[in-house]
Amino acid sequence: MSKAVQISDEYHSAITSFKELAALLYSCHGREIRGEHFIVNALEVYGRLRVWGEETRATLPAVSRSSLDDTLRKNIHLSNMVINILAKIRRQAENGKACDAMTSMRLR
Repeated sequence: MSKAVQISDEYHSAITSFKELAALLYSCHGREIRGEHFIVNALEVYGRLRVWGEETRATLPAVSRSSLDDTLRKNIHLSNMVINILAKIRRQAENGKACDAMTSMRLR
């Protein structure tokens, strides 16, 4: 039997991918004027996601009392919705990293 996806696991995956994307954007475009706008926006969204995670307690392990997983344990529909949104954020960050890597390779 496979382990069910936890909100906390998906949150940590999303936040890690987003942080890696922001670091990649900064390392590749940090000194470019037009790239600065994207970096500022990415860092702002990253910050908002971190604040959301702290405020909703998505940062806590799923088994912790009062974690977001624990709070939504009886509302499967809402729990799945949160997991799907976090998975989408993670996938978008991964896609952004892949696109930026391909663009950087072409510019060399």
